[in-house]
Amino acid sequence: MPALLAAARSSHDHIARVVATSSSSAEMATLDYASLLGPVHGRSAVDPGLLYAQSKLGVAISASELARRYGEHGVISISLHPGGVSTGLFAT
Repeated sequence: MPALLAAARSSHDHIARVVATSSSSAEMATLDYASLLGPVHGRSAVDPGLLYAQSKLGVAISASELARRYGEHGVISISLHPGGVSTGLFAT
């Protein structure tokens, strides 16, 4: 964190940007901390799709929290679903 704050202070616009790649599957998840432990203590295996969605929700929450905590110090933090970005990459 010190390096990110220093980058914000020293940049020409006094802003440091953090872009985290999430997924639209984050919208289908809820945080279930017990499921993150996996098949331990006699629990059955957890669906990999659920774990993926939870991990992407965690990415989005982390980006939001970073912006909340450090926004006033020049840190802009966002998360995005890369499929939703119109880049023209596949344009012919």
